Amino acid sequence: ESYLTVGQFPEHLQSTLSTLDISDNRFDGHLPLHFDLILPQLFAFNASSNQFSGNIPLSVGELKHLEKVDLSNNRLSGPVPVGLTQNSPLWYLNLSNNSLEGEPLAVNCNMPKLHWLLLHNNHFVGEFPACLSNSLSLRLIDVSHNDLLGTISSLSVLTQLGAFLVSGNQISGHLPKELCEMQMLQFLDFSNNRFSGNIPPCLHKSLVWKNKIQANSWVPIDFTTKGISRLYQGIPLTLMTGIDFSVNTLVGAIPQAIGELLKLHSLNLSNNHLTGHIPTSFKELNNLESLDLSHNNLTRHIPPEISQMSTLSKFCVAFNNLRGSIPSSTQFSTFSESDFEGNPELCGEPLQRKCSGNDDDDDGRKENPSEKAVEGVFDKPLIFYSFVFISYSLGFWGFIAPLYISTKWRRKYFATIDRWIEHLFYIKFFKLGT
Repeated sequence: ESYLTVGQFPEHLQSTLSTLDISDNRFDGHLPLHFDLILPQLFAFNASSNQFSGNIPLSVGELKHLEKVDLSNNRLSGPVPVGLTQNSPLWYLNLSNNSLEGEPLAVNCNMPKLHWLLLHNNHFVGEFPACLSNSLSLRLIDVSHNDLLGTISSLSVLTQLGAFLVSGNQISGHLPKELCEMQMLQFLDFSNNRFSGNIPPCLHKSLVWKNKIQANSWVPIDFTTKGISRLYQGIPLTLMTGIDFSVNTLVGAIPQAIGELLKLHSLNLSNNHLTGHIPTSFKELNNLESLDLSHNNLTRHIPPEISQMSTLSKFCVAFNNLRGSIPSSTQFSTFSESDFEGNPELCGEPLQRKCSGNDDDDDGRKENPSEKAVEGVFDKPLIFYSFVFISYSLGFWGFIAPLYISTKWRRKYFATIDRWIEHLFYIKFFKLGT
């Protein structure tokens, strides 16, 4: 176990040893090459928080009984041994906070018993490991802060997954629809990537976000809320839930159904291209502590109901296209000017721009549903141009057809034209004469 030991890895160990924990020491140098010969019966290996460097020995992947590996917080480099993730009995793998390279897992990896996978803060490249679809018992995936590309398109419904963290990569494509069926999700962090498309309206299906089922992960989780990265563990971990889709290129409206996530504590949708208005359903989020909608293209006013959310301690809608007066409440009085800046038509405290009567009228104006429906119809190009064509046709033929059919109307029309020409001629002649 840990005794703040200095030096290299101790190689003179009993070959029957099944559990080895040398974490939180100051061991340095390389791990031994022949793990399979030194410790063939090894079941659990924890060498985290040391100063080991070099590659992870290939022999680690040859240990047939190895179920738990923690090499986090070292200086390890190179690839992950293929044998470590192929037909492996592993249920816990933590290689986070190193300088590992290459693809995070073998292309044909197979870890059916895997519960916890922590690979964050490395230099992994390639696509998100599709082979994780075989690990149906997964409770935590953390591959954040690497250089992963591609999409997350072939993901199974991981019914036990409680935390899915992929922030700080270059993953693109739409948010996977399988998220809607993962009913144990507690933390979802897809921030700082290149995701596009709409926010799935079916996210409200998560039982944890709705009913706060007991979390099923005892592993500490790093999650950013209220602009601060926090490490949640123990009791605080069981109490916290959050969604972070910030810094992507998501479009469309914010789904009203998000208002059904009654146990959600943190929601960050900032720095996207979201449009539409702030859903009034947010008023139902009675446990929400942090709401960041800044740097989008949201319009209309801030729903007054949000100002009554007593748990809200962080609220930011800066740099949108919101208008009207900022709702006044004891809760909103705690927010700063920077939380509302960048909305030219927004007024009221804490902004310096004072509200006028026009601002209040504009803010409180109700849209007639029938007018809104008509607007929506004519926003469609095909219907709009069809309407223009029909109107032009009716106007043109409504005037020409009677002249063509009726001789009487035609004579009257041309007689009128002649009188006007004669009248204009006399006016012109009279002016020239004078």
